[in-house]
Amino acid sequence: QSTFKTMDFKLHQLSGSNLSSIFNASYIDAETTEDGTACVVKGDINLCVWASKEENLFRFYNQVASPDGITEEEAKRLGREINKRLNLTKAYLTGEKADDGDPIIGFEYDYVVFNHDTISAKTIIQLTRMVETSIKTSCQVYQELTSKTS
Repeated sequence: QSTFKTMDFKLHQLSGSNLSSIFNASYIDAETTEDGTACVVKGDINLCVWASKEENLFRFYNQVASPDGITEEEAKRLGREINKRLNLTKAYLTGEKADDGDPIIGFEYDYVVFNHDTISAKTIIQLTRMVETSIKTSCQVYQELTSKTS
C-alpha cells in the first residue's frame, strides 16, 4: 500500500510532480505539466490539477469544445444551465474556439485549503473523481436541453 494514500499535505508541498506521484501511486495515470506547476490526470477526460498557495485553493480545470454546430449564444445558455444543475463545477466560455470553430467551454472547481490546514492524498483522489463525474454529467444536461427543443 502506498504511503501517499495516508499522507496529509500543505498546499506548498503539492508541486506538479508531487501531485503526479500521488495519482500514479493510486494507479491513476497522471503527468506533470512542462512548467512543473500542475499535473494532468488522464482518464475519460483530462483534468488539470494544481495547488495555488497564494489563493489558498486546490484547483481542477478541464476544457472541451462545445457540441458540434451550436452557436456561441447556445453555448452560453448551456453553460448557464450546467451551472444551475451542477453544484460542484462551474462552466463558462473560455473565449477560445476549437479547430472547427465551436466555442470552448471551461470547467472549474476550487477547493479551499487554508494556510494552517492540510489536504490528504485520499481527499485529492476523491475530489478528482467527483469533479470528473460532475463534468461528465454536463453531457446529460446538454442532451436534456436538446431533447426539449426537438
